[in-house]
Amino acid sequence: MKPARKEEAANNTQGDASEEEDDEMHETSSMGSTCTDNTSNGSETQINRRKRRRSKKKQQKTVKPIFKFSTYVKEDHGQSLFGCLFNYNLKNGELPTFATVGSNRVTIYQCQNDGGITLKQCYADPDNEEVFYTCAWSHDADTGSPLLAAGGLRGVLRVFNGLEGHVIGHGHAINEVKPKEVPADVRQKDHSLACGTPRR
Repeated sequence: MKPARKEEAANNTQGDASEEEDDEMHETSSMGSTCTDNTSNGSETQINRRKRRRSKKKQQKTVKPIFKFSTYVKEDHGQSLFGCLFNYNLKNGELPTFATVGSNRVTIYQCQNDGGITLKQCYADPDNEEVFYTCAWSHDADTGSPLLAAGGLRGVLRVFNGLEGHVIGHGHAINEVKPKEVPADVRQKDHSLACGTPRR
């Protein structure tokens, strides 16, 4: 029996040590956190949660684009383009048409069904110092033909109707042109508002 007591004594000393460790673990766990397992302070769990969140965001970014690149156009003046605007006054079946403004030019393009772009018209201001900043599409109330108004640095508003006329006026640079139902409104640096296309 004595050897059994030695083993019991040895087991008891090991048991006492493990009980003390368990007590210390329970004491620290009750003071520091609610975790009683042999895990760390929970930082690994927090890191794993962050990783899971990040991976969900990456999965959401794999959306297919709606549009596909088909072609581009580079204008020969080599200057910046300040505006590009599609004509939304087209009739059903007409090909999309847009205008660009930059340098002393106003250019009208038409998108083709095969993905190409066709140059329709190009207007160059006689003053090489002119820089067109903005344009706006409207339409003639009587004929329904599209009108394009463009203005820029010199403060001259030009309204294009095919190869016909233009309107000249205003004393300061034109920063923005917005169309209404028939006339084109012009906003200038001097905060005045003028009508670009008179009614007949």
